Amino acid sequence: MDFKKFSIRDKQVAGAIALLLFCERFKIHHEGLAELINHLFDITIAVHLGKWEQKGLIIEIIGRGEPVADTVLQGLDKFVKDDLSGLIEFVTEIGIADMYGATTNQPSLFLEKALQVLKKNNIEFNLPPEIFVSENNDTAWGQPWSELRYSALDEIYGELLQKYS
Repeated sequence: MDFKKFSIRDKQVAGAIALLLFCERFKIHHEGLAELINHLFDITIAVHLGKWEQKGLIIEIIGRGEPVADTVLQGLDKFVKDDLSGLIEFVTEIGIADMYGATTNQPSLFLEKALQVLKKNNIEFNLPPEIFVSENNDTAWGQPWSELRYSALDEIYGELLQKYS
């Protein structure tokens, strides 16, 4: 899939899916991770990006260079700890990199790094084309998702996401 054509919002959702799949693969459950995953998915409906970003600063796991709490990493193998920490960093940077008007390739690069973590761990990542369709976007961020599009996402990932809510 060519992520360069995705809006930043879509790339952020793809990053959220990547983190969700990683956590499911290694059966990692933690309230802070659930909060982060749900926050990342909230970008689909966020109208005000600044408010979405501010909410992301008050959750337990914020990524963005901050270390992941020991309570999250406790009991995990070292390679899983390292990959989870890196993945959190990558998926949180997708949306922040061009938050304030810059248009760079950073969101795509962070998404690619996140997907490399999945590939390294033999985690299959396929985005349903009916959800990730090219829409007419008037900004690099794209518009909030329609109810129909969000419903399609929920139909595919809703049950899994419930485990992390």
